[in-house]
Amino acid sequence: MIGQLKRNLIVVGIGVISIAAVYFYWQHVTGERDAYQAEAEHQRERAEILIEHQQLQRQRIETLSNALAKRERTLNTIDDDIGASTGALEPLGEQDAKAGDWLNSDLPDGVVDWVRELQRSGAANGVQQPLVPAHLTNELPAPTRILQSNKGLLLLLAEYEALRRRFNADRVAVMEILVNDTCDKC
Repeated sequence: MIGQLKRNLIVVGIGVISIAAVYFYWQHVTGERDAYQAEAEHQRERAEILIEHQQLQRQRIETLSNALAKRERTLNTIDDDIGASTGALEPLGEQDAKAGDWLNSDLPDGVVDWVRELQRSGAANGVQQPLVPAHLTNELPAPTRILQSNKGLLLLLAEYEALRRRFNADRVAVMEILVNDTCDKC
């Protein structure tokens, strides 16, 4: 009887040990599966973030491209307008003697000083510069045109008008970029 009891205890012990081994093996397999699922979920989330970032970058590139294309069209129109104005000024003196005399006459008193005043830096007027890179805010030099006649003055004014219109086109492009930049998460 004691032998029978020992055999039953050994069988039960082996059964308990087998069940415990299966249970611990199952826990191990389940733990690994959960770890792999967590890693897969992490990778999916990471991929979604990268895709969202890529879409945002595409949108920003498209906004920038559209703004620069619009700016380029505006600048071409400005160049055409100023070219037509200065082109019309050249033959004016040849076609009309009175206009030619006026174009080649000396400048009125004070005009040279007035033009020099226009060419001075605007930094002293107390205007605060925006927070943008320096290469966007550095001043351009004044056109180098020697003023000796009214024709020179008109050509200089045409150049200033071209610069003013180009500057305004640049401002519109920058504002379009800034307004359409939806990078709240950057």
